[in-house]
Amino acid sequence: EGIFTTTKINDQWTIQAGISNGTDVTIWQDDPGNQPTGTVMVQWTSPNQMDSIYAGDNAFNNGEFGYNNLQQIVGTWTHKFNDKIYTATEAWYMYMNDAKSHPTKEVPFQGGSFPVRDGYAPEWAVLNYTMFRFAPNAFFTVRNEYMNDKVGSRTGHATQYSEHSIGITYWPDKLITIRPELRFDHAYDTNAYDNGTKRSQLAFITDVIYHF
Repeated sequence: EGIFTTTKINDQWTIQAGISNGTDVTIWQDDPGNQPTGTVMVQWTSPNQMDSIYAGDNAFNNGEFGYNNLQQIVGTWTHKFNDKIYTATEAWYMYMNDAKSHPTKEVPFQGGSFPVRDGYAPEWAVLNYTMFRFAPNAFFTVRNEYMNDKVGSRTGHATQYSEHSIGITYWPDKLITIRPELRFDHAYDTNAYDNGTKRSQLAFITDVIYHF
């Protein structure tokens, strides 16, 4: 819950700013992350409309450990090669201060992930989507990502990850989207998959979205 503004300075520059009650918490939730949280983002678009950079501090407060009280610095660069090929690259850095490796009175949740050790809890990642349109109602996507969950605060495992996937997005009509995907994940420093028994996983996933 919050208030956000978007101000277009000119054809190249747009500024967004706002304030909310935190990340992933409701206004009535008793959590350290339920506090005034700022957002400042800036977008630049090239004169030919082929490139865009959107970056800033997406969430900032005192960073006290809470339910996803994430401090988020993020940036995205998009580039359009032509009418059929488009790419987007994003990088972010997130952290919380004085994180605990176990449930506390202030943060008692059991369903989330706790870091493997107390203290400063950072993670960072970079990913790229490249999309190839091969029909008026379909495109092929290649996605590659690297993530370093330094102390396991996001996944429960302190390890580096990579993820590679290919997929198709298909609209048989205006109301339905079908998205099959083949994905491979790997954890480099510890067994992070299948209840901590494997370092890699391969998945085939398909979802169907009905728009209404």
